Amino acid sequence: MSAPDSITVTPDPRLTQTVAVRPQSTQIAPSHAGTVTELEPGDADGRERGIAIHRMLDFISRLPAAAPATPPPQLASGLGREAGDPELLTWWLEALRTCRHADFAMLFDPRQYVRARNEVPLQYFQEDQLVYGVIDRLVMREDAVLVIDYKTHRRAAPDTLAELASTYREQMRLYATGVARLWPGLAVKPYLLFTTCNALVEMEAP
Repeated sequence: MSAPDSITVTPDPRLTQTVAVRPQSTQIAPSHAGTVTELEPGDADGRERGIAIHRMLDFISRLPAAAPATPPPQLASGLGREAGDPELLTWWLEALRTCRHADFAMLFDPRQYVRARNEVPLQYFQEDQLVYGVIDRLVMREDAVLVIDYKTHRRAAPDTLAELASTYREQMRLYATGVARLWPGLAVKPYLLFTTCNALVEMEAP
């Protein structure tokens, strides 16, 4: 019996092309996964500083008027530092100034809002994608919800705020969109709070 004739198969060229796979989820502000990505050239300690100030703001904002003048030992220990560490004290004073700043009373003075929460998890679907993240501070007022994200850039100053804020436009849009779904009857006002220069930048609302 003779062998069958060989068959040559030419694959469709489309089978060799790269297939783009769309991510199934979007994380808002990956810094909350364990690091704060505000590093800049010549700022090797930016990540540690950012994490520390975020934790300090969380601590102080719960009882701003009663916060001590120096970092509490338990907070310092959690950051791997001694309570008397000079650098830690500098960060603590920055956080204190921020929480007690007169211009930010609407964010930290309990007499000016209904309630406030820190480290608020947010998760929702946008089309077929899961969007998730953690909001630094959420302030509920009678007529609005304020969404605050802390930024600890060392170079934050009046002449750099517009540039810095523009890089967080999508992050804040995602936050605000999710919050608007939770409280559809209230105005949603997203803000960036720059601790270095004590500046509050209002972002675009959805």
